[in-house]
Amino acid sequence: MGKKLGNSIKRMSWQAKAGLVTLFTLLLTVGMYQGWYGILTSEAAPVGGNAWTSVYANQAYPNNSNYTLTIPSGQNRLLVVAIGTTRTTAGAVTIATPTFGTRPMTLAAGDAGSTTTWNHSALYYLTEADLAAASNSTLNLTISGGTAYYNYVYYRVYTGVDQSAPITAARNYNSNSTSSSSVGPFNPTLTVGANDQAIEIVNLARNASGTTAPSISTWATGWTTAGVAPTARTTSGPTARLYIRDRAVPTAVTNDGSTHTASTASSWKSMTAMSLKAAPASTSLTVSNNTAIATGSKLDSDEGVLMQRIQVTGSGQLELNSLTMNNTGTATTIGAAEIYISSSSQTTLPADAVLLGSATNWGGASTQISLTGGTQTNRTLGGTQPLTKYLYIVYDMSIGQAGSTVGSRVTAVGVASPNTGATGLSLSSNTLTLTRSGNLLSVTGNIPGRTTAKDSDAAVVMQHFQVDCDAAFDNALQIDSVTIEDLGTAALVDSVKVYISSVEEADATVLPASAKLIGAIGEWNKTSTVIDFNEHDPGTTADRTVIANGTLNGGPKYIYIVYSMHYDDVFVAGKTVQSKVTAVGVASPDGGANNLSLLSNTITLTRGTWSKITSCGGCHDTANIQDGTARNVPDGKFIGSHNKHTNALAMDCIVCHAKPPINKFNHADGFINLTGAVGKGYSKTKKFQVSNNPTMGTCSGLYCHSNGTSVATGNVQPIQTPAWGGSTNCSSCHAFPPAYTSGTPKANTHSASGHNIGCDRCHYSVTTNGTSVTNGANHGNNAYDVSPNTGAGISFTYTFAPSGGTCSSNACHGNVAWGGSLGCIECHNKTITRTKGRPGTTLANVSAEFGLAWGHKKAGRGAVTSADCIVCHLEGVSSTGRTSSYHQNGNIDLRDPDGTGEAQIKDVSGVNAFAFARFSTSYAAGTRTSTGHNSNTDIANVITQKFCLACHDADGATNTTARSGANATQYMPWNGVQLGANYTATNGATGTQGLVNVKSQVATTNSSKHPVLGPLNRDYPTAARLQVPYKPTGSRGTSGTLSQGVVINCFDCHNIPGNSPLTKRTVTAHGNANTVRGVPAVFGTASVSNQASLCLICHLGYDTVSTYDHGTGSAAGTSGTFDRSEKSAYIKWGCNLCHSSTYTSTATAVRPVRAMDVHGSNVVPTGQVAKRSGSRWASGGGPIAFIRNSDQFSTHNPRRIGTTTYTPECMGGSSGKFSACNRSSVENYAPGGTF
Repeated sequence: MGKKLGNSIKRMSWQAKAGLVTLFTLLLTVGMYQGWYGILTSEAAPVGGNAWTSVYANQAYPNNSNYTLTIPSGQNRLLVVAIGTTRTTAGAVTIATPTFGTRPMTLAAGDAGSTTTWNHSALYYLTEADLAAASNSTLNLTISGGTAYYNYVYYRVYTGVDQSAPITAARNYNSNSTSSSSVGPFNPTLTVGANDQAIEIVNLARNASGTTAPSISTWATGWTTAGVAPTARTTSGPTARLYIRDRAVPTAVTNDGSTHTASTASSWKSMTAMSLKAAPASTSLTVSNNTAIATGSKLDSDEGVLMQRIQVTGSGQLELNSLTMNNTGTATTIGAAEIYISSSSQTTLPADAVLLGSATNWGGASTQISLTGGTQTNRTLGGTQPLTKYLYIVYDMSIGQAGSTVGSRVTAVGVASPNTGATGLSLSSNTLTLTRSGNLLSVTGNIPGRTTAKDSDAAVVMQHFQVDCDAAFDNALQIDSVTIEDLGTAALVDSVKVYISSVEEADATVLPASAKLIGAIGEWNKTSTVIDFNEHDPGTTADRTVIANGTLNGGPKYIYIVYSMHYDDVFVAGKTVQSKVTAVGVASPDGGANNLSLLSNTITLTRGTWSKITSCGGCHDTANIQDGTARNVPDGKFIGSHNKHTNALAMDCIVCHAKPPINKFNHADGFINLTGAVGKGYSKTKKFQVSNNPTMGTCSGLYCHSNGTSVATGNVQPIQTPAWGGSTNCSSCHAFPPAYTSGTPKANTHSASGHNIGCDRCHYSVTTNGTSVTNGANHGNNAYDVSPNTGAGISFTYTFAPSGGTCSSNACHGNVAWGGSLGCIECHNKTITRTKGRPGTTLANVSAEFGLAWGHKKAGRGAVTSADCIVCHLEGVSSTGRTSSYHQNGNIDLRDPDGTGEAQIKDVSGVNAFAFARFSTSYAAGTRTSTGHNSNTDIANVITQKFCLACHDADGATNTTARSGANATQYMPWNGVQLGANYTATNGATGTQGLVNVKSQVATTNSSKHPVLGPLNRDYPTAARLQVPYKPTGSRGTSGTLSQGVVINCFDCHNIPGNSPLTKRTVTAHGNANTVRGVPAVFGTASVSNQASLCLICHLGYDTVSTYDHGTGSAAGTSGTFDRSEKSAYIKWGCNLCHSSTYTSTATAVRPVRAMDVHGSNVVPTGQVAKRSGSRWASGGGPIAFIRNSDQFSTHNPRRIGTTTYTPECMGGSSGKFSACNRSSVENYAPGGTF
């Protein structure tokens, strides 16, 4: 076959071959269109609705300043505000949360808290929902901190941004005090998703005062398109130059780690960027495969007629929300048009079909029917649901439309924004002809009645008319309603009663004696009303049955309309009444009479006399109704549950009963008459006889007795069936407290820790005692009445939302959605009064402490999360992020950094788990001893050795549960933030970019160390030269006569500055503006205002000595030891000139070398000046007495090291980096201690 086809093609002319190619092309094109190849949809990148627009450019900080913004229209908008601010000196700035139209904006990233540079940048944003909710178009902004040099504020609105998660990533880069030409990179890199729009603000400044502003000479790949670049600020000072740019939009996920190049290395850089996530692509709906199902003729009483089925298919996930249709037949009324959905295609309505929407008593004109029934999942195509489903159009016919035709036609199917529905359709069913299903009623001979009446008159016959049944089918029909209105000017009619009679009185104003009451309404406002005889049925079925004339018992009947007029204290004489009957309804399948216009006379009312009871309470004492023990015992009382409903729940009688004007219809007639949903749901039906010994029924199908979740879900389930007169409590309808799983069917946090308390704590407007409803108006009222019991110390603000409201501004925890996850940060972002362990005391605002200048997890590294807390605290479970059994147990339970899993730290002996109710230490005399490092009960000692030093050691935190963030390691548990090139093992860290290895620095084998892991055995300093509680034991002051000193812990140095340290809490665990008690090192000229004050926390009198030495009791301490006056300032205040690794005119030792200088070490820094021949340093000895500055002192021979005696000497140096001694020769000193 293939050869034949090939030979045939070869024999074709070129015109025929060209035609064949065209044919194949068309076939391929059609095939692609019809689905041989799927059409791929993509997300469009966010687009700027306006250009970057300057809001503010000025030297002064904006201070509670307002700026009007022009917000362009569009979909899925995001307002972005870019801030570049520069100080005249290095230091942090404070940017109060900007607001737009009083809506607070969200910080994406920024470095306002950086203290080492004078230039800062930040990006804030606001979503579409907040733009819509904004009360005005005003941006409010406040910036403060130091003296401002210059400030730039710009804004731009982007469209097409994903509103559920608008930001893919946000990063900040700050060069701090490091000068280089590199601007960047972000670390970690900035993640830019496919079709994301990344934004960047760069704020450059000089690293020293001048008038030439740095600039970007080369932009990294992706950032080369010009953006905003206002004129640089070049007045004398740091100068400032700002750039704002949009990145090229990538087609795949990109990790942007690029670096720009500045025009000069003599600059500091602040750069902030964020990546705007593209909104999901729009999907479209296809409607096809219309199938007309019903055929032929139908009865005009038929219901559930399946007219047609159509197929709906989404190109992606979308939600159906409307269907537009019309009736193509001649029928003027269709009882109901219903739209169902199912995943299966059948010729009958599938059993799993769900009703989405309907139009009742529909005239057939083109109508858009909202599809809100079922669940969102039912209405959804794609996602977890099939892309294709089927809609079924079902008609309920209307009696009386016999002879007319019906047909359905679908013209549009709508979907939820931003997706696209289907319009311009013309999908029709077959046309059906309706035939009669029963008898028809005829109404004739309307006769007006009374012509005059008083406003106090009852039983005024307004009119009557004849009703007949035609001779067909079963020759009978049953009247079940009358539709009536009043055309007069009187405001009310007390009651309308409808009677039926087989005889007609000659006098039209008289009601026949044989007339039977078949229906009534009370206190009527005269608008068109259907008096439903099935709703209040004082007559019998036989009374309301009309039989065709000429058949057995056949003949017409007469309906009488009777008014009781309305009397009021305000004189109503001159007002009129005139009844008008517009329809008489009959029971299905027979047909009634519509479009009537049967009028009474117009009656002008005159004044009458009444003695009336004005309310149910006139007889029944409804203001304080009590349930009786039997019928009318005591008077006006009943057996049942009236007291609970009318008093406790403040329900009106009319909720359950047809409320009549007193002494009128269906009252005191031997029957109890119920109404509405109560009447339909009561087990004894809506009308039953009064009994002296009643059997109580049960209520069902009522929202009142549901679990209340329908307020959020719209679905009243489940419903309880309490017995009237029985006993119920809160848990009869819902658990006490509600205990269903959150999300099934609605959000629920009642059983969460701290919430399982009395109902009155949060629902005080409903119950003031927590056990019973004390304000019934606020219970079972289709609303959640949430209000705090302030008298019990509860305070909060609740904002309702169907998916779960938000609890905010409360004394218990931070803002969180009801049903949401409540982590560490949601509670500990404010001061909390403890209820466990130490009730009444407070816990600090931990979240705020994390963001301060010094601490473990600075907020500048990213938003603080619960995982950050779990690194140290066993109160949270690492794998789940939720609270553990340790939470609220009254203790602080710390995670063992070197343990396994959820392991608790142990005491110093390593035997027992260690926990404490509150951190506690003391600085009183005698609290430090030479054996303190062995204590299993000293909280500060145990934490120092088993917690602080377990992490700050050579292997870091080996416990893999002590991690927070994707990049966290044992050496950097808080997400691996780069600390700088100086963090190396040589400089005292655990390795490149690792934490400080403090344990190695305080090792007892080091030649210099502070006594943390054991005491020092020394002859100096004497007790007189040490502060309380750090005084040594024994007699000191003679070289070679040794005694032990005391052991200290981390918190002796790491506390708030000054001589009044905290004793009941730490500032190092979370963070503080300063976490050491004094300045550890200074540079330049030492003075009383530029001194190493940390040393003086322990060492006494060194800053007040008047000679050129340390004074009596010190190892370097007799008069004249150092004979140069130039040294005096450094002997008093510049301790680190000698007792550290370096000293210059402009800087101290870099971090983390400063830590080695203070904690201790066993090495002298390398790379400094040559060591003097013959010195201890030259022979490889370690530092003694913390003297490590070989650059300043090329020789150091302490007097005695062990049993070896040296000639004590030092050298001060013009050869060093800082000359204090003013000489370069060797200098002896005495007496020298034993080391």
